[in-house]
Amino acid sequence: MARNGMKALAARFETQLEELVSHTVALSQAQIREFAGFAVPELVPGTIAVYEQGVAALPELREPEPDELAVIERMAAVRAEQGISVDAYLAGFRLTGGEMLVASERFTVELELSAATVIAFHRHLWAWSDLAMRCAASAHRSTVESLAVRPRRNVDGLLVELLNGQLSLPEIAGLATTWGLHASSSVRAVRIRGKASRWAFGGALVEHEGDLCGFVPVNTVLPDDLRAGVSDAVAVCHLDRGFAQAGEALAAATHFGRRGPVTLADVALEAGVLRNHDLGEALARRLLPEPEAHDDLERTVWCWLGARCEIGEAARELYVHPNTVRYRLRRFAELSGLDLDSPRVRAELWWALAHRRSTH
Repeated sequence: MARNGMKALAARFETQLEELVSHTVALSQAQIREFAGFAVPELVPGTIAVYEQGVAALPELREPEPDELAVIERMAAVRAEQGISVDAYLAGFRLTGGEMLVASERFTVELELSAATVIAFHRHLWAWSDLAMRCAASAHRSTVESLAVRPRRNVDGLLVELLNGQLSLPEIAGLATTWGLHASSSVRAVRIRGKASRWAFGGALVEHEGDLCGFVPVNTVLPDDLRAGVSDAVAVCHLDRGFAQAGEALAAATHFGRRGPVTLADVALEAGVLRNHDLGEALARRLLPEPEAHDDLERTVWCWLGARCEIGEAARELYVHPNTVRYRLRRFAELSGLDLDSPRVRAELWWALAHRRSTH
């Protein structure tokens, strides 16, 4: 009777497989930190493998067969290549088993199966999982060991390829082991301009296109005398995205004369000006007089806006009397017809002036 119930239970798992896999992957990303940095399609195949192989053995309540274990072992090797630790992998396996138990209890109620069926399923699942997890752990460790002994020469070249998004996920996982990391470890991409030691900040840095490029630990504090772009925290496997952020931040900071380490959020407006040339050009044509005729006025307005619209601070920066600043602001308003008290006008004017300064 229990075996008939197992067949019905297996059939229900098969019809609900897509829903169960989606739910389990979402839980894995929420509860297991190392899975959080991966896209859903990267996690689905392994989850499907566990469900399918476990359900295949369900009707006969048998142990995993060699070909079924081989599927589990291959998925464990893939997780190792992705840089997921064996502890995280086994946590994901146990989570999947737990979700199978939860689903089985719901299915037994819906199918009106006996208590004996539930007990038999629980025993089967734990026995099946125990053997499958031991084989998976062994395959994972073997893969990690093989990745760890890969040739370590030309790591600088591989780092450049990683920053430019030219490595596959298995290659990233193997490279990460040379730094004692895995592919989902969190770091910050950096691009540093000027004199700095590549060994000063931890992580991994390399000379590339005239800058010092690579990554540093998330909690690294770079000195204020450096000009550097720094990304948000990113997984090693997504370091190319972080490097693009760092590069854009550095370009904006350099163009507008800002020093110190900056994130893209720190120089968001400056980066926006550089990225949106046509918008800046349109605003400059509408708002600004010809620069050759009114350079002093524009410079005064720029300093005034940068000084939080405080006359005294702008005067000190320009080395002029505050009345001179007031006169120039009135003169600019007369020539342009703009209301300098309007927050919108000030915002548009800053953008237009920033654009003009970036192109002259």
